[in-house]
Amino acid sequence: MCICDRCVTDARRLGAGAPVENSVEAPLRLEPSGSEVRCGFYGKETARVRFLAGSGLTGAPGGKPGQGARICAECLDLCVEILAEPAPS
Repeated sequence: MCICDRCVTDARRLGAGAPVENSVEAPLRLEPSGSEVRCGFYGKETARVRFLAGSGLTGAPGGKPGQGARICAECLDLCVEILAEPAPS
């Protein structure tokens, strides 16, 4: 699974309660706290993380609408750390 830097930013803003603008390509939403879905990166359950952001797009060929990629707050924090690292030369 992959996530772009723009989606990392948008998902973190959404988790902080800030509006997310211009995400027409992949509308994001927060999963309800009682949801049984898991983070697509490490499989963490919604109940075990601060929040879980999800895309309304399908996650794989043949996937169902509303079953798109999902990422938890902890994985987003890791993405931010990776994006802050200097590019290899």
